[in-house]
Amino acid sequence: MAPRQLSADIERRIHGKELGISPTAEELYGDFAEKWRVTENSLFVYRPEKEPEEFIDKTFPGYIPAMSDFSLVEIESAEALCLEASFEGHALSSCVFDYLVTRDPAFADTSLLRVDAPVVIAPLPIGERQLIFNEDFDDEILGNVQPLDFRDFTDIEVVAGTVDLIVSGSFGIRCSGDAGGCLELDGSYGFHNPTSLLRTRDLDLEPGSYELTFELSGTRDNRGTDTIVVSVAGIAERDFIVTNEALTLRRITFEISSALSTNIGFELLGPNDNYGPILDTIHLIKR
Repeated sequence: MAPRQLSADIERRIHGKELGISPTAEELYGDFAEKWRVTENSLFVYRPEKEPEEFIDKTFPGYIPAMSDFSLVEIESAEALCLEASFEGHALSSCVFDYLVTRDPAFADTSLLRVDAPVVIAPLPIGERQLIFNEDFDDEILGNVQPLDFRDFTDIEVVAGTVDLIVSGSFGIRCSGDAGGCLELDGSYGFHNPTSLLRTRDLDLEPGSYELTFELSGTRDNRGTDTIVVSVAGIAERDFIVTNEALTLRRITFEISSALSTNIGFELLGPNDNYGPILDTIHLIKR
């Protein structure tokens, strides 16, 4: 039936109140669910001695996610991902929510059914924010059967040491969203090389406030403590110490008063034991 007819139909069944397009969890899973629940008058066919009640779980869903469950840093990181994929308007909001709930970019990709969406080359604004740099290591895993000691990045250079490009699920390592790729910062040939140093391509920044976010976790198999020095060359630098924690969103904020060119660096200080922390989802956003 048409949307207006559907709304009227619902209105007659829920105490004269129209649910609208964004009902609360209580409205949707309370009165509305009960009014439409399958009863003994069901047209379904059941096995002998079986009743509809045996197939009903009134505890489901036990948790209804909401935007208020997520931090501003998490939301802005999701916005940056969705902006890169050319989402806008209501589709942008849907993409952000899907990614926050699932942490899987594949779910975010289904938020918008579009034909020949334009390819975005320049950073896209959202309010006063711009995505300046984005790297989630997902594109690099395509066609790489054994991506250990990986160096063929588009926007990142391995200056020293080695890193392993990991497909999520390999070696017991889970990348962001349990999907795509991520980096182990102490590569498979780490015993014979200096600890790793990564550096992004040069980034031309205009005056303003910036936020660098990335996901970082401890080593697989809980092999000990590592220190990673994250820097924005000539502007900011911070040490991050990781042990056995899961991937966690980290951030560095900074301001510049004049235009300049810089790069982002990730340096693993050790130990040099072939078991490194995991790096994923690097975003630089101009606020």
